Amino acid sequence: MAEWIEEGAKAPDFSLLSHEGTKLKLSSLKGQPVVLYFYPKDDTPGCTREACSFRDAKAKFAKHKAVIVGVSPDSPASHAKFRAKYKLPFTLLADVDHTVAEKYGAWREKNMYGRKSMGIARSTFVIDAGGAARVLRLHRAAILGSRRAAIDEVRRQEVAQLRRDGYEPALTSSRWCLLRRPENLTDNQVTRLAELLQYNLKSVRAHLLREEFQRFWEYASPIWAGKFLESWCTRALRSRLAPMKKVAGSLRRHRPLILNWLLALGGISAGTVEGFNGKAKLTTRKAYGFRTPQGIEFALFHVMGNPPEPEFTHRFC
Repeated sequence: MAEWIEEGAKAPDFSLLSHEGTKLKLSSLKGQPVVLYFYPKDDTPGCTREACSFRDAKAKFAKHKAVIVGVSPDSPASHAKFRAKYKLPFTLLADVDHTVAEKYGAWREKNMYGRKSMGIARSTFVIDAGGAARVLRLHRAAILGSRRAAIDEVRRQEVAQLRRDGYEPALTSSRWCLLRRPENLTDNQVTRLAELLQYNLKSVRAHLLREEFQRFWEYASPIWAGKFLESWCTRALRSRLAPMKKVAGSLRRHRPLILNWLLALGGISAGTVEGFNGKAKLTTRKAYGFRTPQGIEFALFHVMGNPPEPEFTHRFC
């Protein structure tokens, strides 16, 4: 897994097939700004919303004479269908073997409900007219996800250690108590979490570090937010929790990108998109028992809102 390219570094050149079946070379666009974004898959809820947001902002990009280019592992034929369906006015490139995504660091390990796999990390790069690249933004969802994964890793390691040492299973049924936000806990989970907080466990310390970091999103000033971020990273590095130290190191490396969220007044966030994408994936996995595509479609509408209603609905009295 390659690291993200450094901000200000020369953007790696590449040549890929477009939705038209012709090859496009990045260097051929030199002399004008390029907005290069990587996305996982055509015609999925999150990727569709992202593509349509670029489409709707076309006029703003045109003012700066910027060219928008989307890249995913889908085939040119899939791109052509996706582009036509949503009337996307920009080029889509097929990175079938994900070599370009690897060059830019967008091919990364993902963790979906405990299952790890490699895939495209939704990311956007702005390449100036001279060919220098900078990361446009780092998703808030990615930051939250990295800390949840770190807490879960600490918990798993501690459960194994307690078993080896012969101690009582204090962390039984504790996973979601530690991973979920307090406002999303059930009554039973709130009670269970209160019990856990009485123990001096590594998992509890990791959970408290995560909750403390939530204060970062309340800052309005990038300067004060930067000071808080540095203070939090220092405490995490001194926590002697390897997964949390890894998160702190990553936050320090991406500090300018994280502060971009504040510079944009919190207006740029993919949390909602990632949430919808996650719901769609989970529902699709549950939908193997449905007999027709329409059944899966209704299931998706049901969990994602705005369910369609037949012309004559049955009323239960």
